[in-house]
Amino acid sequence: MFAIPVSAPVVPEGLTIRAVSITGNHAVSTAVLAAAMDLSPGQDVSYPQLQRALYALNTEYLSRGYAFCGVLSNRQLYYDRETQTLEVAVIEPRLHAVRWVGQPAGDPAELVKRAGLQAGEVLHAAPIKRLMSLAVGAGTISPPRPYIDASGEQIDLEFDLPQIPQKKN
Repeated sequence: MFAIPVSAPVVPEGLTIRAVSITGNHAVSTAVLAAAMDLSPGQDVSYPQLQRALYALNTEYLSRGYAFCGVLSNRQLYYDRETQTLEVAVIEPRLHAVRWVGQPAGDPAELVKRAGLQAGEVLHAAPIKRLMSLAVGAGTISPPRPYIDASGEQIDLEFDLPQIPQKKN
């Protein structure tokens, strides 16, 4: 899940939006994301309304099973005062690597393959959940920590595995 930023906006309060430009998206079409945001041309938008629109955009990604995609920071927004265009630069990071803290229940590379994760692909939640299940067998595991590079193009997932007590002889 994503928290919508609540820090100071990079767009002014009460802005008028003549157009919305969405870039960086490949997994979900611009038309679908713009419809989810539901911002009409010429509409005056408050910061809370903008937050709701970004939440709706992120929810659209989540409803399609994409993990760690969308707008994660105010730095992905820009308002052009001259054209009154809200520019939204979404990210769809592609898997770079899976790291483990602890030893998974099996060969790490084989587990990643069996889960259906592949380097270079935009992440879906289902394979991440499968990998979590495969890594610990019948145990439980916390969700991975995502490390997204500065460009928003690559993501590493780091899993903390529970320590399994050793049997005493």
